[in-house]
Amino acid sequence: MVQLPEPLAKPVVLAGGGELRTIADIGKERIRRVVAGLRDARKDELGLPDRDTPEDLGFRVYRLAESNLRPWAVHDAAAAVPPSGDRDAAPSTASEGAAAIAAADGLPVQLALFTDPLKDGWTPESVITEIALREGYSLSFSAVPVAGLADGVTVYRVHDPARDQRFFICLDDRVTLTALAGLTLEKADLFVCRDSALDDDTAANLALQCRVKVI
Repeated sequence: MVQLPEPLAKPVVLAGGGELRTIADIGKERIRRVVAGLRDARKDELGLPDRDTPEDLGFRVYRLAESNLRPWAVHDAAAAVPPSGDRDAAPSTASEGAAAIAAADGLPVQLALFTDPLKDGWTPESVITEIALREGYSLSFSAVPVAGLADGVTVYRVHDPARDQRFFICLDDRVTLTALAGLTLEKADLFVCRDSALDDDTAANLALQCRVKVI
């Protein structure tokens, strides 16, 4: 279901507490009540294992938000090029020259930020969701931590049942080959991590085992 958070003319006060302020709130409350009804109807059943996976009566709510990744600031390069197109000539005005200097001076700051482009306040759940959507996964994907890895590293196995595809993602500050040995990565596997988490040797060796993408 896709619903804009259109405000209600008057908030609806729920009997159990809380308020519904938007049409989206009404949609979520209706789903909660349907789920509660299904659980009540099933509580007296024997619960025989008649399916491969347990019935999932939960639901997710997604909101449009800014990316967790900092965008690269694009400076107007035209200000540094004279209208004649002669790149050897001086900028036509002092303001154009100042713009060119500002753009050049800003590069070290940009490069420093992109040592780790994750914005302040990011969470594993939000970053994993963003990466999954960028990879074309459906919203029904699951993200489960992989157990038993060395060095206390946290790696999530992201699986999309609709496409029967998976990838692994680690958002730790440092990634080592020893820590990832328990994953038994294959050539077709995709491993995603922060660029700053890999040194050159680890990146080169990891690329021999699987497909690697960095953020």
